[in-house]
Amino acid sequence: MRKSLSRAEAERLAELAPYDDIDLDLHFRSPLLREGLAYWRTCRGTGATLDRNSFDFVCIARQMKNAYLAEWLGPTAPDGGDDYRWRLIGTGITEKAGQDATGTVFSDVFDARMMTSYRNLYALARGWAEPYRAVGTFKPYLDKQFFIFEAAVLPFSIEPGGEIRQILTLFDFGIITKADLPPKLLKTISWRDAAPAH
Repeated sequence: MRKSLSRAEAERLAELAPYDDIDLDLHFRSPLLREGLAYWRTCRGTGATLDRNSFDFVCIARQMKNAYLAEWLGPTAPDGGDDYRWRLIGTGITEKAGQDATGTVFSDVFDARMMTSYRNLYALARGWAEPYRAVGTFKPYLDKQFFIFEAAVLPFSIEPGGEIRQILTLFDFGIITKADLPPKLLKTISWRDAAPAH
């Protein structure tokens, strides 16, 4: 979809994300993520959306190591809600996860709580149709709270000016520390046995 959310609506949806702190103003600390965002903006130009075919992953090869690309499948989940599939997962993510989930459908691996979280995050990406910044940990996803990330969430259409159907998330695990996390996130995780990992 082209942008269908107002700023106020996008902010309300961002607040529903229980495991991520969302920043619509894109105050990135990571130079790598700023570079990825700059390339996305260059490729989009003055268009309402960015057509995936106009974006070359090779141009952000450094960022793609810690990245994944998700595809919207529509309301195809068993509960009738939106579902997604990982089309591509970078080697840095597969190493941290201990597996390569490329091709996996979200509803096949996530419970209702995590599906709700992803649906809110990706409904924001699809409706806002603009990049946003996220900060969080891998605790909810992999039970590994020591992987603290800053991320750039970049939406794509699959045809010029079309609706958002693919969402690329670029991660940097070396910028944000536990001290940077907002209270909302600290409340959702236990820091026992946590160790820094970059």
